[in-house]
Amino acid sequence: LCLDMIFIMQVINETRKMILKILDKEKVDIFNPKDHSGALRYIVIRAFPNTDDVQVCFVLTKENQKLINVLKKLPVKSSNYSINSDLKQVNIFGDEVINVAGEKTINGKLGDLNFKISPQAFFQLNTLQTVKLYDQIKYACGLSGKEKVLDCYCGIGSIGMYLADNALEVRGIDTNGEGIENARAFAEINNVKNAKFYKGDILPHLHQFEKNGFV
Repeated sequence: LCLDMIFIMQVINETRKMILKILDKEKVDIFNPKDHSGALRYIVIRAFPNTDDVQVCFVLTKENQKLINVLKKLPVKSSNYSINSDLKQVNIFGDEVINVAGEKTINGKLGDLNFKISPQAFFQLNTLQTVKLYDQIKYACGLSGKEKVLDCYCGIGSIGMYLADNALEVRGIDTNGEGIENARAFAEINNVKNAKFYKGDILPHLHQFEKNGFV
């Protein structure tokens, strides 16, 4: 394991142990899929090695003030919860993530790029390996500065942003609204002017881009 991942695992494990200790002390019942008792379904923890920021999100079956109060007391950068009572839903999170303490986003770094990420947005935690992977993508693309890049299912737009300095223009598309908000902030934070991000299904945007002469 690389040092980045060792650090992340240590921070996440320490945070998890702290939360479980508090939940045990508060006598909080976790969700039981057999009889559907208990409110806490998942604990989602994120951390980045180069900023020391930690983000926690409880996924609940219903609103629970005791669990919300636990979140408010956690010594982390970002404490949030989301309600998802649909046991058949593939997504872990519900439709909305509510920030109860600290900031909704945490800071990360990808090579020379700074970014902020919210709980629902997808991103690889192992930033060191991500940079190595993206370097290979950049090498394989062999961009000359004249190309237009499409980053489909872009998440927070990290691949497109990593290629932007070697491209004429970058456009990213994703159905995840939180990810697109993070992608737009990503571009703004790093003063990247040639990257734009669009929320919605891929094909309608591609057809529109084609009409506009982008593809």
